[in-house]
Amino acid sequence: MKKYVLSCILFILVVSSFSIPKGHTQAFDDPTHGPGLNLLSEKNALLPESDGKYNPYRKVTRAEFSFFIAKTFDLPVKKDTSFKDVPTSNRYISGIQSAAAGIVTGYTKTNEFKPNELISRQQMAVMINRTFDYKKVQKKTTQLTFTDTSKIAKDYRDAVATGVALSIIKGLENNTLGPQENATIAQSATFIYRLKNYIDTQVVDK
Repeated sequence: MKKYVLSCILFILVVSSFSIPKGHTQAFDDPTHGPGLNLLSEKNALLPESDGKYNPYRKVTRAEFSFFIAKTFDLPVKKDTSFKDVPTSNRYISGIQSAAAGIVTGYTKTNEFKPNELISRQQMAVMINRTFDYKKVQKKTTQLTFTDTSKIAKDYRDAVATGVALSIIKGLENNTLGPQENATIAQSATFIYRLKNYIDTQVVDK
């Protein structure tokens, strides 16, 4: 009887292992950000912390967001791109090198990328806008009506307007954007999820 039970358990474990989607390392059931987080997980873009756990509500860094975009859109790695503050041991280096080909930029005067610097919501808007250009998809714009529109840096407003017009970027409470607020991993995942859906739709339409 014991042998039979052990055999059944082994069979269940083997079958269940085949049911896990390839590349999917963690499932998230957050009703708002779950789809985006699961997309990043399936793309092997969302990496666990040093303790093996995920912290999706931690603030996202420049390195992480670059990695998210590079993995989500399968951007080619540009190994000839280097920054003096991004060693080859950096776990996000492939994404930084890929995204640096047209999605993100470093600090040219110092040849730094500042990978650990937190990224703001308006900075994400710029990277999203560059992704549109990189993928050569149609864009549109709209008039911004957020109560804190005046706080959006002038150089970022067009990018924010494009993201809002295409429903990639949405406001916070009380009709604010919070342009200078640092985004969380979960929020950035949702932006990328909407971005991918839009770009995929454009590609299909073509």
